[in-house]
Amino acid sequence: MKKIIFGLLAVVIILVIYFFNALAAPSGESATVGFVITAGESLKAVSADLKKAGLIKNDFVFQIYAKLKKQQGKILAGEYFLAKNMSAGKILAALTSGEAVNNEKIITIIEGWRAEEIGAYLEQRGIGSQKEFLAKE
Repeated sequence: MKKIIFGLLAVVIILVIYFFNALAAPSGESATVGFVITAGESLKAVSADLKKAGLIKNDFVFQIYAKLKKQQGKILAGEYFLAKNMSAGKILAALTSGEAVNNEKIITIIEGWRAEEIGAYLEQRGIGSQKEFLAKE
């Protein structure tokens, strides 16, 4: 009986160590990776994509972790820049807090501007070049 209890305890300890090791950052590399989540994408699909991008060690463990934290339905669509040295917990926090990259810019085009003036304005704001804008007319 003692051998069975000891064996079960050893298995539980090994599984806990594996679980926490799988939640650690997969790399010490601080390089960021662009990561996109589309609207309606499931936790399983997101975790598989995170694994393919080298951002997590184990997609199944990430799914379990998200469910334990009750965050499985709170992952938000968007474009994220995630570092390879982020733990699974930090990645989950980023994906559920809405820290997505905001690529929107507000512009004001004044009535009466010529195409050249609009193109120069867009170029000044870093949206595109005047030449590209005028070529699309």
